[in-house]
Amino acid sequence: MQNKIHPNQRILVTGATGLLGSYLLRYLLHRGYTHIYALRQPESSMELISPAVAGSVRWVEADILDIPALEEAIKEAQWVFHCAGIISFDPLSARQMRLVNVEGVANVVDQCLVHGVEKLLHVSSVAALGRTQPGQTISESNKWERSPYNTRYGISKFLGEQEVWRGMEEGLNAVVINPAIILGSGRWEEGPARFFRMLHRGFPFYPQGGTDLVDVRDVVRAMVALMESDISHERFIVSGGHLTYKAFFERIAFHLGTEAPRRTLSGFLQEIAWRVAWFQRLFNANPGLLSKETVRQSAHEYFYDNQN
Repeated sequence: MQNKIHPNQRILVTGATGLLGSYLLRYLLHRGYTHIYALRQPESSMELISPAVAGSVRWVEADILDIPALEEAIKEAQWVFHCAGIISFDPLSARQMRLVNVEGVANVVDQCLVHGVEKLLHVSSVAALGRTQPGQTISESNKWERSPYNTRYGISKFLGEQEVWRGMEEGLNAVVINPAIILGSGRWEEGPARFFRMLHRGFPFYPQGGTDLVDVRDVVRAMVALMESDISHERFIVSGGHLTYKAFFERIAFHLGTEAPRRTLSGFLQEIAWRVAWFQRLFNANPGLLSKETVRQSAHEYFYDNQN
């Protein structure tokens, strides 16, 4: 794969104020790109964006569900990094997640086609590859199958990815990445970073299963390398490796200086945990990390092969 920097390329980044988007902006500037447009919603927090980064990119207020505003943002772009999306396992967020992760992707794809964008990189997820049984090894060639092991989030990312493949069939130059759980310095209130807040508060349990993890910096390096390459019409798993939740939680606790969880969350305790979380959700507008889906899925292990 030969990479070449194109410093004058007009680049649009959606989801620019999130964990992945904020790191991508930094890395693009580090690579020497100078014409970067960053999409944000008016209410988006800028706390992950340093003043230096904020002043080096051009901010565009738009929502990917607002087609006229999205068209204005995309019409001059040559490259589009589509990072915007919702990660949620809260049943009350399912409809909005489906809108953003599916309809939003379709809108981005359509505008890229209409305005002749040179290349789109779409951030999907390993969850979009599908799961049919615990313990399986999943690769980039995996075929989606309906299964009780697929989460609402995974289904929404699968359907969104299908919109990108539809765009490719219509002539769009695009590439897809499927990252594992992305970790990095960010807000403890959002996404996988809530593991840190939960353990900092002294959560006493660890699930029986395991998961693949990846550093956000490795994800953005892979994204930019793929965009700078001639690779198209492919998808790539981006994973740094596999850990059991026990080992994962122990590492977090060690670096936080807190006691590691000592009790296994299994069987009867699993069923109690998600029901307690559901009850707490009735009185808290900010959903926690625990839900029926996350508790039951965390009892299993899935392995991702990124060697193809």
